[in-house]
Amino acid sequence: MTTATTPGGGGTAFTTTAFIDELTSLVGKVPYVYGGNSLKTGTDCAGLVQLVLAKFGVTAPRTSEQQYQWATPVTRSQLQPGDLVFMQFPGDNAPPGHVEVYIGNGQVLGEDDPSQGLAITSMKSVQSNIVGYGRVPNIANTGAGSTNATTTSFDGLDPSTWGPAIASGLLSGLASSLGLSSVNDLFERLGLILLGGVLIIVGIVMITRPVVEPVVKTAEKGAEIAALAG
Repeated sequence: MTTATTPGGGGTAFTTTAFIDELTSLVGKVPYVYGGNSLKTGTDCAGLVQLVLAKFGVTAPRTSEQQYQWATPVTRSQLQPGDLVFMQFPGDNAPPGHVEVYIGNGQVLGEDDPSQGLAITSMKSVQSNIVGYGRVPNIANTGAGSTNATTTSFDGLDPSTWGPAIASGLLSGLASSLGLSSVNDLFERLGLILLGGVLIIVGIVMITRPVVEPVVKTAEKGAEIAALAG
């Protein structure tokens, strides 16, 4: 697995897997405290990111606004486990007022509020609040096996498996671009669209049938009369 040299930490090497594993190990254990700077007594969203990165020798800014400027911008389609997801909610400070960490499978982890503390939530549920994405500078995202990240790698694959792997990657990408958390959600959405189309066709047939049938019968009768007259 690829490691990276982290900035500001004297050459400490770490992987995004280790970063996410450390974060998930803290779920339910770190209370939300606005302005707090402790993983024991509590911290807030940006404080969590700063404190956990510091464990790996990475020096990150303290606030979500500063981290937004500090992180390397990425797009939604480029999002990988370990990237930062920046959001803005009503009542927040200067945007972005909130930051969480993408851990794969359409989920983010962060200090939400005093009632939840450090928790994992669906990114789909906060999609309308997302204002941007960022990657920790100089950190090579290596994926995170323990988080079931929906990424596809072709290294070492048998050529006979390339087709299914490519199909899986395309479907995962399509699901993500539509704001869906999984391929299963994509199939469910397509199934509903297909069902809706079938119902529309059935409705059209039922509506037009009383009009079409008399016309057809009249045409058939006219053909019979013409044949007898001939």
